[in-house]
Amino acid sequence: MEDNERAAEHLDRVLAKLLDELDINERQLVKLPVLFRKLNPFIIDPLKNSLGGSGNKGSVFHQNLMLNQLQAGTEPRTSLGARKADAELPEMYYAFSPNLANGLLLSSPPADNGNGDAQPDWVFAYTKPDGPLVDGKDIFAQGAVKALGRVGVRPYEIDAWDWAHLGQGEVHCTSNVWRDVSPDAAWWRTRN
Repeated sequence: MEDNERAAEHLDRVLAKLLDELDINERQLVKLPVLFRKLNPFIIDPLKNSLGGSGNKGSVFHQNLMLNQLQAGTEPRTSLGARKADAELPEMYYAFSPNLANGLLLSSPPADNGNGDAQPDWVFAYTKPDGPLVDGKDIFAQGAVKALGRVGVRPYEIDAWDWAHLGQGEVHCTSNVWRDVSPDAAWWRTRN
């Protein structure tokens, strides 16, 4: 649990910064459950020597380390190019349970409900959380359904444990989607 507490401290700082700098409030956020685990330093040490400039910074493994560092809210002290080989790496965390926030928001065209109040049908596809069971029910899945329902979004679980999560990805990472970027599809005007 210590890893989750440390990751939560980082995320709280990032969240405070977002709320301070963006025109949003906490009610507009959807918080989804996830468990984090600290990355094993034994795995990082071989990479440490490459951070001074001689390593392959484009490798998938290296990119995943940096992505997970950012997901956990660890702010890099300097750019990777400026790091020295003997520099201490910041703490890095990865999503031990599926990271539901790394899903995919989908919508269908707004349907006219007869009131002149056309609203799109919002669906959020995410990796099935495989969370802790209480009375035979996945409490992470229940929490996700409740949190998404609060903002009018229907959940859509995808069992992506084997083909996405184990590779340090989730639904968003493993999806290709076509987006309507025409001027008529102004996504920022579709919700209040």
